[in-house]
Amino acid sequence: MSREGLITIRGVAAIIEQVPETQNSRGEPIPGSPTSVATGSALIQPLEGRELVAAQQTFAEVTHLISWVPFVAGVKPKMRVNVAGVFYDIGFARNVDSQNRELELLAVLRGV
Repeated sequence: MSREGLITIRGVAAIIEQVPETQNSRGEPIPGSPTSVATGSALIQPLEGRELVAAQQTFAEVTHLISWVPFVAGVKPKMRVNVAGVFYDIGFARNVDSQNRELELLAVLRGV
């Protein structure tokens, strides 16, 4: 397995984006232009070992855990996190301890 992307990134500038989809005449999805939902600072951690196995119980494809402070309401699967043109598709979002302070995202690295 490649070790690329397996480094914790602290305090990185990031954007949560919504990418609308439309369909072409054959019914195939066509991504639209992304819109910014939130900008801020994120902690991005690759998941390995037990953490990865546990996270896969919630979202099978997960590769990374992204912590976002402060909490952002309305973030859903199918959105993505953009870090300098590197994209993480969100598979699961949760309000840590239901305190509206921190958002945890299970995401899969999709690349550029």
